[in-house]
Amino acid sequence: MESDDSRDDHLMPRALYFDGQSPSEGPPQSAEEYLRQVHWEAQSIANVVVAESRERRQRESQADVSSQLARIEIPHTAEFFAKTSEEQLNGLLDEFEQVRHRFKASVRNFEHEHRHSNLPKPENEPKWRRLCFEKQTSQRPTLTIVRQMDQKSACAALSHFEKWLREETLRAQEQFACASLLSVRGSVSTRIRQSQSSSSHNRP
Repeated sequence: MESDDSRDDHLMPRALYFDGQSPSEGPPQSAEEYLRQVHWEAQSIANVVVAESRERRQRESQADVSSQLARIEIPHTAEFFAKTSEEQLNGLLDEFEQVRHRFKASVRNFEHEHRHSNLPKPENEPKWRRLCFEKQTSQRPTLTIVRQMDQKSACAALSHFEKWLREETLRAQEQFACASLLSVRGSVSTRIRQSQSSSSHNRP
């Protein structure tokens, strides 16, 4: 059994703690006398615990869970990992890392091989418009194509879209293409405006 001193280490501060003389024999006549009587009665009861700390309850709960886990049988499918040494686990992790790098490389190669190579020249506004909005073309500016654009092509497309928006010549369905382009290359549009602003300030 724990001693009173060790138990006091886990006690939280008492509310309305009162350290006074013993109460009078009659019934309490004031709040101060009532607190004195309650405190005196509490002292006369052996091993009164006012409150336990949350940390102690948590330790007991964790110990109980650990004992339950120790009694659980390992499924047959998990025996390999339970018996695998640290060296074998490190080998598995290394192989997984290599597979992940090979997968990333294959994705990059696929994007490079299927990159849209027939983009108009940046200054050719009519071809950009046909590419973006003509129904006959098989290379509409889908998000896949937009993601594969380099910075130069994306800047060119955004510049043309900016002009068309100012001229209010875009139909509603065409504005969706503009929105998709901006959603993927929004940072590029910010740089376009900044470069245009700086160039206008630098003009004589």
